[in-house]
Amino acid sequence: MCLLAQTLHSRLLINHHVETDGSGNIEALVRDDIKQLARLPPGLLNEIPVARLRARLAYLKGERETAIRVLRWCVQRMADSDIRQEIEHDRYTLGLLVGGEEGRGLVASAREGLIGCGISDPDANMRAYIPELLR
Repeated sequence: MCLLAQTLHSRLLINHHVETDGSGNIEALVRDDIKQLARLPPGLLNEIPVARLRARLAYLKGERETAIRVLRWCVQRMADSDIRQEIEHDRYTLGLLVGGEEGRGLVASAREGLIGCGISDPDANMRAYIPELLR
């Protein structure tokens, strides 16, 4: 339950910051959430949310390549897991960051995967997930 609460809380804080064109130290907004997630027993379920947060923060600070590297790690780390929707979210995000032919392929594949997970409008889902990339 802590994992879900901290992950959603941090996502809401970042989304609000993005949607309101907030200023200031965005990392400070989610510092406590990252600390709480890092305290959970090691494993996929807390490594990935922390990595995702770090990727978003990197992107928002202008460190696109760092965000790409972290998201590639997330996708690879989750490849054999059963959490398909999360993998598709990361592939979609990665595709937007990478761009070009590779990016278009990742986004298209992720859209199909999200539809397969029961998401009727993958683009709307992703706008809520990463508003900084889909305004």
